[in-house]
Amino acid sequence: MFRRLSPALVALAALPFAARAQDVKLTYAPQNAKFVLNSTTKVAQEMMGQKQEGEANAEQRISLVTTAKGAGQLEYQITLDTMSATSSMGPTPDLSKTIGTKFTGVIGANGKAISGDVMVPAGGDAKSPQASAMRSFLPVLPAMLKVGGEWVDTVSATVAQANGAELKQTTIYNYKLLGDTAVDGTKAWKIASDSKTTIAGKGNMQGQDFSIEGTGKGNGVHLISKDGQYLSRAGTDETSLTVTVDAMGLVIPITQSSVVKVSRQK
Repeated sequence: MFRRLSPALVALAALPFAARAQDVKLTYAPQNAKFVLNSTTKVAQEMMGQKQEGEANAEQRISLVTTAKGAGQLEYQITLDTMSATSSMGPTPDLSKTIGTKFTGVIGANGKAISGDVMVPAGGDAKSPQASAMRSFLPVLPAMLKVGGEWVDTVSATVAQANGAELKQTTIYNYKLLGDTAVDGTKAWKIASDSKTTIAGKGNMQGQDFSIEGTGKGNGVHLISKDGQYLSRAGTDETSLTVTVDAMGLVIPITQSSVVKVSRQK
């Protein structure tokens, strides 16, 4: 005998089923590509009541090669092919010894780098800012998650500065899968990245010891094609530093703000 549904059950039956969030496969695939990284950094510092402001612009050209290794692993190599910079705050450091800086590593099946080494040309420094940037060029991917999913990665490094200081930097990256988009007809995933950095170090310039402490923060969006090709990044970074020269009784606050854009060459 047919049982008549109550009005409430009829209403429920008419509702569409809620769409279930699907797992997203978020992994890198083999690729051979070249990128241009452009950055503009504004700097302000104050010493003995005098405030200085300036701007630095840099362009880097970078090669990225990733190859399948087996067992879900991927070998990757990032090379700094060329770099040029200008600054309104004095002479630009010699960048010739940074050209050819290379980072090679292996990305595990879990999306994390399980090994990696920096190689520098003759006279280069494996602790240079450029070498440090090679380590974190690619965001870590967690392999499987849903849209809206979040994950964390921590990178620590010792970075040598042109002023003779060595800074210990620890950066915590917070990532979030925002959803999908399209770039020139290519379907891609949008990944938000927020970071917080702690900085501390010491140095000596012209016989004077000094210390540096500070913090940094950044945010941006990475685009990665749905077939695992890294495409681009756009973001901003801000840094607040305090340089202390005890022997001279100097405390020098420095702020830096940067706009960074990474674009894949066609």
